[in-house]
Amino acid sequence: MKLLFSAVIIGLWISQGHVMKSWERFGLSLIKSDQLQRLAIYGEIPLCMKRGLVDQQIDLDVLLDAIDLPASRRPPIYVYTGRGPSSLRLHWGHPIPFQLANWLSGLTGGPLHVQLSNDEKFYASDTQSLLDIERFTVENERDIRAICNTDRLFMSRNTQNIADLYTTAMPMAKALPIGTLREVFGLDDSAPIGRFLQPLWQMAPCFADPDPRALCVVACAVDQYPYFRVARAVAERVGKRKPIVIAASQFIPALDNPGSKMSASSPKSCIFFGDTPEVVHSKLSRAVSGGGRTIEEHRERGGDTSRDVAMQLLRAFLEDEAEWTGLVEGYKRGIILTAQVKKRAIGVVNELLAGIEKRRNESIKASCE
Repeated sequence: MKLLFSAVIIGLWISQGHVMKSWERFGLSLIKSDQLQRLAIYGEIPLCMKRGLVDQQIDLDVLLDAIDLPASRRPPIYVYTGRGPSSLRLHWGHPIPFQLANWLSGLTGGPLHVQLSNDEKFYASDTQSLLDIERFTVENERDIRAICNTDRLFMSRNTQNIADLYTTAMPMAKALPIGTLREVFGLDDSAPIGRFLQPLWQMAPCFADPDPRALCVVACAVDQYPYFRVARAVAERVGKRKPIVIAASQFIPALDNPGSKMSASSPKSCIFFGDTPEVVHSKLSRAVSGGGRTIEEHRERGGDTSRDVAMQLLRAFLEDEAEWTGLVEGYKRGIILTAQVKKRAIGVVNELLAGIEKRRNESIKASCE
């Protein structure tokens, strides 16, 4: 089973800050305007898709055709996404796949499965214990519930759900040669056995529904796509339909590096859920900007929105379309200054954080009653 792509290659490209116009080399295609028009028939398109952060897909037309069918003829549809808990709280690079998945669940009326791959992070870390990963898992689950906030949400932890995962993964384990996992995930003979098993657990939910007509819609970032490319390659051999993938190829940048992606491994370059308004203000005030070195230079030449971290946060999370358009045009023309952009981004992030913390605390209180 030869697959002309690699998780190692994709990860390297992302870490080096490459933004690709198309991921066709890896089987993905840009979301087209006619597909957006079809989606708009069913309601407001989510901000992440409207602003181009979520811009890649494979078999989106299959999903749209299924939604168009009368309810009596429509196959079962469910949405799948996940999180590998590697830090105590999520950061602002994490919400987009969950927001997308939550919207897709509402669009299809199907359940939303969020997998917490706590085993993956244990195998990958030389410093974090099982107890550390379990703490992260509990707190991450609370953060995700505050984002998704839906009665259709089902969350699972690999360490607790292994019996179901194992049964679902067995046909894949029989169909996939070990060489495929070596090639795609960059594994060699020095890798722990768990690293070879973990991809099976991440792919298994794509085939969790026993109905062979069922459609799994995966919402993810492109760095997770190799798992689902392998799942698509093996689907027919295990008697299932290929998962549909809708992916974000644009990442929220680290505060100190607009060409990278925000990562918990560099805490000072992240805004975490749970950061106080004062901490958010301090971090964003020091974030890299795309403005001129002086006010005079900025007024003359304008700012570069693609290099401005605060502008990228506003692109992802500022709901008001007219305000966003005005900020982009004003910043490029030098009318709006960096300080004004950062002030607005601080306000938007703190407002969203307050809402997340409120829903999070309500969820914790409800679970204790």
